[in-house]
Amino acid sequence: MKKYVYACASIFFLLAISGPVRAQQPFEGTVTWSLHLPSIDDESHPSIVSFKGERSEMDMDMGVQGNIKTYLDDAKKKVYIVVAALGRGMTSDLSPKDTGKSNLKATGKTQTIAGHTAQEFVLTGPKQDVTIWASPGFPPDLCQTVYRNMRDQPNNDSGVANAFREISSKGMLPIKIVVTQAGDTALTMEFVKFERKSLPDSLFVPPANINYQPIPAGMQGGE
Repeated sequence: MKKYVYACASIFFLLAISGPVRAQQPFEGTVTWSLHLPSIDDESHPSIVSFKGERSEMDMDMGVQGNIKTYLDDAKKKVYIVVAALGRGMTSDLSPKDTGKSNLKATGKTQTIAGHTAQEFVLTGPKQDVTIWASPGFPPDLCQTVYRNMRDQPNNDSGVANAFREISSKGMLPIKIVVTQAGDTALTMEFVKFERKSLPDSLFVPPANINYQPIPAGMQGGE
């Protein structure tokens, strides 16, 4: 269970806004990412995040490890992580983390990613370093929704949450994220596409037949 959970938690610093952060009509549809976790296998796997209103559902293909689903409800301030193959899950309350500043720095480098010109930003921290490639020109409602989803991930510390807020305030969407720990790449996540479509409310309801335990404090971001 821990291997599933900690791999999942490594992702959750993951998943922007045109101009200053302000209210937008929430995006409804899906965003597809390509996810590579070297600790799991050598392949990249799809990660599809569905959005509707203030709720999201992330379905991550972990290769031979199976699937992990994460449910976020911003209105109820709750998060659920589900490993269906094990019949287990975890839950926690959401709390704001993007209320200060980060040491995010622009490098001046650019790169074309998924057909979009992106700028490189780097964030250094005591446990991990994060490289974020971000691009302008995406719909504001999509950027707002993805920003909120990234902010609310349970493994985000305040520095990461603030970095995503600062990028969103520049009117940019993160489209590639690389996390390094002790000099080794721990995670690479790259934007593939987004699709607007109507989604059923039932998609965002965590399964009731799961034994939910509190998310350990060590997996939740802090200051």
